[in-house]
Amino acid sequence: MPPKAAAGRRAKTGDVIISRLREHAAQWIPDIDLHKHFILASYYLSLPNNIGGDVDPARRFYVYEPRKREITFKDVPVAKVAKEIESCIKRDVPAEHRTEIYHKVLTGTPGHKEIPEWDVPKPPGVHEKHLTPFSMPRDTMSNEELLDIFVSAIGLDDEDAKIISGQIICTGEISGGRLGRDHTLADVPTNYFRDRLMDYIDEQLEDGIKQRATRKAICFDLTDAEIEQYTRLIAEDRVKVEKEADRGCKPLSRQKRIELILESGKLAQTREQATEIILLADAVDDIGSTTDWKMPKPMGIYRDLQRGPKAVKGSVVKPNSAPLKKYESGLATDMEVDRDCDQVRAMIRAFCGSFWWSAESFLVALGPAVTRDEFTAFIKKRGTDADQLESAAYLLSWEFFNRRQQLGLLIKDPYPEGDLKKLKERVQVVRGTASASNNEALANEEGVLAEASSRRLNRKRPSDGADGGITKRVTRSAARALQN
Repeated sequence: MPPKAAAGRRAKTGDVIISRLREHAAQWIPDIDLHKHFILASYYLSLPNNIGGDVDPARRFYVYEPRKREITFKDVPVAKVAKEIESCIKRDVPAEHRTEIYHKVLTGTPGHKEIPEWDVPKPPGVHEKHLTPFSMPRDTMSNEELLDIFVSAIGLDDEDAKIISGQIICTGEISGGRLGRDHTLADVPTNYFRDRLMDYIDEQLEDGIKQRATRKAICFDLTDAEIEQYTRLIAEDRVKVEKEADRGCKPLSRQKRIELILESGKLAQTREQATEIILLADAVDDIGSTTDWKMPKPMGIYRDLQRGPKAVKGSVVKPNSAPLKKYESGLATDMEVDRDCDQVRAMIRAFCGSFWWSAESFLVALGPAVTRDEFTAFIKKRGTDADQLESAAYLLSWEFFNRRQQLGLLIKDPYPEGDLKKLKERVQVVRGTASASNNEALANEEGVLAEASSRRLNRKRPSDGADGGITKRVTRSAARALQN
């Protein structure tokens, strides 16, 4: 039953709910203002007349109906606020306090229940059913042992291991309720746990060599052919889940998209420009998702700033920004290009599929050397030929991703705020190390440099010595970039 202290109180506005959350749950949820902002942002983006854009905490949101009007937290329906805060309580408040806090914060709100969702007895977990013939290890093994093998193969620390296992427990929807206690890793069906590790390898690891080695490590009981089939089945299931999630979402018509772009007044001034932006976005969406862009493929050409297009003009960390001198200066430029045209296109699709970077903001970062028409034409092509290899669209796109890799940043699903945090932490580590040799070790440990033997960083020109001078030169340039 709800606590008596909360009985009879009715939350008429979202601010009342937020006030209760501060009073009763601040010790577990310290960033309540940030949660409040993202609830507002989520509501704004659900409006049919939103103009898109980022959800930076400092941003204010406007719609045009037809006059400009600011959307504030007071506009968010109380039911939506209550639903979002319930999810927040479920995720962040410890199990022994969760129900009490739920009633104290949400009594009197739409959707409030006498028994919260996590206390309702659940039927046996659906994930006990094997997704593939290879999901369950043939040799008896605990999830802890499987996780240890996985973490060791990738080179993660204990904190990363806790995060990964915690995410699998949550996404498996097996926490709380059914066992009368908070679930642990041991409660997760082993077949489901190995499936999720396989999915993590495909989605989060960008090094093809490390992908194969890690799959081999956790699928020690399978042959190479079985591992390949297992990988394919997991990928097919992921596509199926994504399609089901997208089902029912009616896309906006091209005419409506044009109108929204013109109303924003930021990206285009004419209908023709707005149409070009949409054609580019659609071309990126049409890029196939089966190309393996994670495995380097040296093309025998080098990025030449003297004879080819000038360097990327914008930041590879923060969209719609000049390069961040503190982090992006001093990076290597004359590197061997190590992805073919289809791989570069696949990287663009993976990168621009995030919430933060659009195809247009990516094009802006490349600079004026590539027009929108040229970039769209490159995106629409398939295969690799000599003309494409010499095009500014190809070379600058490859350079953009190469610069991110030198900084140790992911290509898929970029998150600018997280990227900046990672770079700031790395600068502190580098500055706190006295010797240059330690700087080099730290840089490699953090992923700023890949080993030359694996070709994850491209090779220096052959004329620069037996190994191209790659190890010393790139180490110095990366350390210098982090110290500037």
